[in-house]
Amino acid sequence: MGWTPLLWAAAQSDAGMVQRLIDCGANVLKAKKQDGFNVLHICGMSGDARVLQIALRACEKRDVDIMCEEGYSAAHLACMRSNMDVLNLLIENGADLVKRNVSDSTCFDELLKQDDLDLLECIYPKYGHLQRRQMREPGQFPMIHIAAGAQGSKCLKYLIDKGEHVNQICNEHDKATPLHFAVLAQNIENVKLLLKNGANPNARDTIGNNSMHFAVMVENLPIVKLLDDFGCDASVKNDSEMCAIDVAQNEGNKDIMLHFMAQQKYKNFNFNNV
Repeated sequence: MGWTPLLWAAAQSDAGMVQRLIDCGANVLKAKKQDGFNVLHICGMSGDARVLQIALRACEKRDVDIMCEEGYSAAHLACMRSNMDVLNLLIENGADLVKRNVSDSTCFDELLKQDDLDLLECIYPKYGHLQRRQMREPGQFPMIHIAAGAQGSKCLKYLIDKGEHVNQICNEHDKATPLHFAVLAQNIENVKLLLKNGANPNARDTIGNNSMHFAVMVENLPIVKLLDDFGCDASVKNDSEMCAIDVAQNEGNKDIMLHFMAQQKYKNFNFNNV
């Protein structure tokens, strides 16, 4: 398994033994063969700030961002486990919050996926500017998009309150808005939050889909109704000449079709195939 005495002591949160082993020459950066975890990674997972503080004194700052075999730094792991004290220590010692892991996610991305408001409040005011958008790179998303597509709503509300724009596109390749992300995640609370804060329900992505296209694709009638209430147009065609009503017809979703048929604004639409 590759456990050294130092790694084992760190995993047991035995700070005294960790200190003694380091004093006797144990290498803080020696990693397990199985997963590449060193003492810093173990602390990122466990949340043991005391052991981490001891280990950091035996490291160079450049060592803080070493990745394990699975492609995560100690800071990534601390964000994934909501370990605030450990994350703060790592930041104080030079951790790179925008370093991307094997999933192409930064520390900000990881805590947003967890909807971890405490961690976000801790690092956003001072370090949020570091998370710059790479507008020309497919798959690169701003923080508000990640938050919109998460399962909670706390981080999204925080970012909106901090002035993150609700209608910004994710990148020049996809051109999706936070609302598209929230609809695809079927998070109706985030859909409501974005719409109430001025999100454009008819904004289109790079292939012409608006929010209603996505709501019909995921077959979520409550979100379809909500988007209708905020003026989203189900008759707008995308680049494939398909509107959301066409998608519902093709998918045979009778509940959504019956909803559209009951709307006065679609009275001129051809529903003959229903």
